[in-house]
Amino acid sequence: MSDTQGGAPQAPRGSGVHPISWVEIRARNLPAAAEFYGAVFGWELQAFGDTYMMYYRDGILGMGFSAGWKDILPDSLIYISVPDIDDAVAKVEQRGGELIEPKQPIGPDMPNSAIIRNAEGVHVGLFDGPKSPQPYVPAPWSAPEPVAANSICSVEIHGGTDLAAAEKFYGGLFGWGTVAMGPQYMMYDPGAGVGGVFQAHTPQAPVMIYIYVDDVLATLEKIKASGGKQIGEAAAMPGMGMFGYFSDPNGVVLGLIGPAGN
Repeated sequence: MSDTQGGAPQAPRGSGVHPISWVEIRARNLPAAAEFYGAVFGWELQAFGDTYMMYYRDGILGMGFSAGWKDILPDSLIYISVPDIDDAVAKVEQRGGELIEPKQPIGPDMPNSAIIRNAEGVHVGLFDGPKSPQPYVPAPWSAPEPVAANSICSVEIHGGTDLAAAEKFYGGLFGWGTVAMGPQYMMYDPGAGVGGVFQAHTPQAPVMIYIYVDDVLATLEKIKASGGKQIGEAAAMPGMGMFGYFSDPNGVVLGLIGPAGN
């Protein structure tokens, strides 16, 4: 994977106490989501009630697909692990954020959840209670070995126009390590699970989920053949790899990262 190394500075490793522990996306048509993600990435989505499906296996970041999505929420949402949701919400409000969805149980013997919106307008879910540990996933452009194919490898988050605010919020509240990468990007590393990038240029994309694939161009062809749409042209970034974007049959936009040689 030498063609995806060295293109970005490595953020200092965070505390590992507050990793991204789950990802949810809007799925108005759950059967279409199950068929699409199964055909393209080999994911077997399992039903969890009438309006929810999920994909999870040990060692990767799990994903949920929700048909009961609230219009106020963006198409993609990350959940961060916290030991105490009430305490986390109070600290978010002290930093200019607000509670959007109050704490509630997910199910028997499962964590509670809540959703906040920070001062930069990004919605973030919170989980508490028992959880599976998140194995550390190095950034795909700096990993010594390829990231597991067809798994989430990075999450890009809008950090506001002043990325110092993102550094203060996510670093101060969750203990994530950060390092600047030019005026519009900042790398972050929670210390467990996946990390990613804060961006300052596109508030219309508050959260962008990236999936690692062995061949971006071939995956884009498979996406189009399976009912999705390619967005723009795939592009190789020197030292970082190849990037591509697509929308699934429910209209949710996600990204691909893979080796630049394909």
